[in-house]
Formats: sequence, C-alpha cells, structure tokens
Amino acid sequence: MKRRKLEDFARIDRERFARAGKPEAIFAESKEPEEVVEIIREYLKGVEKVLVTRASEEHIKAIRREFSDLESRVNRKGRTVVVRKEGEKEKEEKTGKVAILTAGTSDIPVAEEAAETAEFL
Repeated sequence: MKRRKLEDFARIDRERFARAGKPEAIFAESKEPEEVVEIIREYLKGVEKVLVTRASEEHIKAIRREFSDLESRVNRKGRTVVVRKEGEKEKEEKTGKVAILTAGTSDIPVAEEAAETAEFL
C-alpha cells in the first residue's frame, strides 16, 4: 500500500484531551491497518494511551508489530486494543459503577467493547 498523508484519511482532534480530559477513540473498522498505526502514532504524541475499537486481526497484528515496545491490551472478543506508553499508569482513581447487560450471547462482543471503553475512560 502506498503511504498516504495522515490528513488524507483521518481528522485528528488534537485538542480533545485538553477539552474533555479524555482522548478520542480510533474506530478501526473502516480503515486500513497502516492507517490505524499512523493515527495511533499521531495521538501518542499528545496523550499517554489510545483506544482502538472494531479492530480486526489484521489491525491487531499491525498494532502489535509497530508498537511492540509499548504496553498493549487486546480484547479479541470486544475487538479493542489499548496502547499505552510504557510505564504510564492510571493517574486518576476510578469511582462509580457501570452495568453492561446483554440480551443474549450474540451481544457479548458489543458488551466487551463497551466494557473496554468504560475502563479506558
């Protein structure tokens, strides 16, 4: 795949973390693995961790290969990946509870994605 400029396939909200206190998630489903890697690389310039949702096996392989020196947590059932700068730990205490319910086993992947997103935020 010919390498394209980031601006050709993504609109990065570089101010979201400053505005909202939480980084934006990367929706991988409609992107090439190489594009997701480039977006992660750009986000990690300004934040300590990145959440990727709807990640395919190809996305996961590309992320793990490209960021092998960073910590990553993969939830294959939920199709999510969290990439964190090495040594970065949660800085704020998490309080409160979130209930994630499903109507059956076919909803489990969506529930897993919701759980990973809630944990990330």
